[in-house]
Amino acid sequence: MKTGIRRFWLPLAMLAVLVGWSLFAARTSRGVSSVIALFCTATDYEPGPQRNVLTICTDSEPGYTLRVSVTDPALRQKLAETELQTIIGVQMALEIPPEVVRKQHLDPENFPMFDQLATGWWDEYLTLQDVFCR
Repeated sequence: MKTGIRRFWLPLAMLAVLVGWSLFAARTSRGVSSVIALFCTATDYEPGPQRNVLTICTDSEPGYTLRVSVTDPALRQKLAETELQTIIGVQMALEIPPEVVRKQHLDPENFPMFDQLATGWWDEYLTLQDVFCR
């Protein structure tokens, strides 16, 4: 009888531990991912060998400045041919890796996106996806 109980409860207990551990691991290994679109004014574009950087100022009050990496070759070409004063908005992706989220004790579920963007701390995790011109 004891063998029958062990055969039933031992695998069930092991399964419960594995499910619990995987849920915990999934929750703690999440990064912050978001797509952001803003009305803005472009103030500077710096082509570089490793990465290009577009500097923008938001049109909202209070306004703040962001430095956004441009990694897409087609978008780099578009920016090289576009006058900065015609840019009226951008679309960006924010990707903060899980290890940074853990180190900074961030909550991916309740990340105050626009408050945090204003600090400039996360500029290195911003990537430009598109620009909108008049």
